[in-house]
Amino acid sequence: MLEITEDAMEVLKRAHSAAVRVNPEAKVRLDLKGDELETSFVDRAEQDDEVHQLEEMTLYVARDVGDAILDTSEEHDRLILKRAER
Repeated sequence: MLEITEDAMEVLKRAHSAAVRVNPEAKVRLDLKGDELETSFVDRAEQDDEVHQLEEMTLYVARDVGDAILDTSEEHDRLILKRAER
């Protein structure tokens, strides 16, 4: 399950707010490309995505993201994944 820090939530909100000005149906999607987190704006989920309703925003999370914590780096509010402690 994905956990989202307050800082990451603020970054997601700002990004989503900007995206819906261009496309009111835009949703945020998180995926992994290799070891890198990729954030994109999409109209619909992929087949195996988890769907999270966060306040007024829908977040799609690819299955390969797995159990992790979504946080931000100190540079430029970049979203990063931290693997959840087991």
